[in-house]
Amino acid sequence: MIIRKYSPFQAKLLAYFWFVLTLAFLFSGYFYKVTVNKVLIDENFRSADEKLDIAISLMKQRQSFEDFQSFYEWLRSNGLIFRLRFTYVDTTGKVLGDSEVPLEKITSMENHINREEIQQALKVGTGRSTRFSETLRRDLIYVAKTCDVTIGDRTYQGVMRAATPTQPLEETFYYLLPRFGISFIGVFALICSVAYLLARRLYGSLEEIINFAKDVAGGDIKKRLVASPKYEFPELLNAINTMADSIETQLNQITETTEKFSTILKEMKEGILLLDKQGKIRMANPFMVKHIIGEATTWEGRYPIELIPSVELQSACKEIIQGRANYISLKLSLGDGNRVYDVNLVRLEKRGELKGAVAVFHDVSDMVRIEKIRKDFIANVSHALRTPLTSIKGYTETLLDLIPRDNRLEQSKTFLEVILRNTEYMMRLVDKLLKLAEVESYTMSTKDFEEIDILEIAEEAWEVCKPIASKKHIELETIVDGHSVSIKGHREQLLTVFQNLYENALRYQPDGIPLKLLINLQNENDILICLEDRGPGIDKVHRERIFERFYQIERGPKKEKNSFHIGLGLAICKHIVKNHGGRIWVEGERGARFCFTLPKQARKDSLV
Repeated sequence: MIIRKYSPFQAKLLAYFWFVLTLAFLFSGYFYKVTVNKVLIDENFRSADEKLDIAISLMKQRQSFEDFQSFYEWLRSNGLIFRLRFTYVDTTGKVLGDSEVPLEKITSMENHINREEIQQALKVGTGRSTRFSETLRRDLIYVAKTCDVTIGDRTYQGVMRAATPTQPLEETFYYLLPRFGISFIGVFALICSVAYLLARRLYGSLEEIINFAKDVAGGDIKKRLVASPKYEFPELLNAINTMADSIETQLNQITETTEKFSTILKEMKEGILLLDKQGKIRMANPFMVKHIIGEATTWEGRYPIELIPSVELQSACKEIIQGRANYISLKLSLGDGNRVYDVNLVRLEKRGELKGAVAVFHDVSDMVRIEKIRKDFIANVSHALRTPLTSIKGYTETLLDLIPRDNRLEQSKTFLEVILRNTEYMMRLVDKLLKLAEVESYTMSTKDFEEIDILEIAEEAWEVCKPIASKKHIELETIVDGHSVSIKGHREQLLTVFQNLYENALRYQPDGIPLKLLINLQNENDILICLEDRGPGIDKVHRERIFERFYQIERGPKKEKNSFHIGLGLAICKHIVKNHGGRIWVEGERGARFCFTLPKQARKDSLV
């Protein structure tokens, strides 16, 4: 194996070894200096303490001195013998004698009462301290003990102090420093050599593992490392092989899943469009490319509006990408309206972070065409039936007016009345079918809306239904909250909603009991309208289907004979409310409560 001479790993590893080694030696040197310093200072204090005790003992044996000159000479001679500086200070701090200061200069020495060792000696009998001497320019240690001295005919109480410099410490340390340095350099060089060899061996072991990882990353997932004594990290070797096994397994799974996904996308009859974070096209399935985008068009990295001429689609994509909506559904007409697609857009997120969006195009052209055919059929049939029915009704009414009122023609009159009732029923059915076809095929827009007072519309519709209500002696009780009930809407269609609900409620409301109409704000944007009757109510199983075409239920014990109730009124109400952007539902099992909401302002998402 060829090892790079100057690999970054080797350089870093050697630098770490040398750095740790240097710190270890510096710490050892510092520890050595501190330890030796403490030992020597303690030894100096012990030696000075012993010598001071001997000097005090000799002074007591002499008992007295003739004068201060003889006391100075005694201090000087003993200072030379013990190699110490002796100073005697009385209890007031005044210096009476010093082994290194002539007698004539004693009086000029400063008072020593504030010296640390003097203070300690006066308090406990002995004292010691260390401080820097400005006179000698070095650190000195001081030992002081209390004792009395007799000079002439007077005995003085005070402190004998011994002082010695710390010169021996420095001399000892600097004497050992060269030897310590030579030892440091030798050991450092030896350890550096060992560190280099170790780093080279470690890197040699790691380099093959690194090359193996690069090979796996390059696609050689079958390669594995074989255990060998040359590898310093067997656990790493096993972990690397395990990782390679896992990568191979996951890659195979991903490949299999990708193939399945590609097959599904290829065979799908719906268009799939994947957008990135910027709203640009990242992926499109074959159906999308062939039928919607166009195979001759380069689509990747472009915005949808560049390929699909729809401002509505581009706006929906923008809202999804910018986070203003997570899901949008819309209808899209392409190819001069020949192809119609249901488009569903979904925002793609992972842990709150935008990953893009996906749009699914479902071709509903056939369904739309069939629905249009159905609506056209209902409208055409209704128009075709209305003309002959109108003629039948007119001629029947004319015959009834011409028939004399005698017993001979009473049976003919009865037959004509039956014809008239059934004709009116069929005309009512045709009118409802025409109205349903109108609201289902009506394309709502804001230009059809006007400012409408809901209370006014409700009262106008009640006037139309008042003849039916008067027969049953039923009034309308209206409860409105104190807020505005004005909205933007289609006047004629909303009149139809109230009229159908009134007619439905009057059919089952007991005689003499008023209907209750409640109008109030559901929230700041919607108005809630509820009509309550006291009829038999509607079971839960019927509440979802009651708004379907021709769906009828028995709310009473017996359905009213020859009733004009044909099951289209509530379906018409549902479509009108939906066209306005609201919703309608029913509540109550003992008495029905029909409720619907209307937005105060026209909602763009409800207009098609």
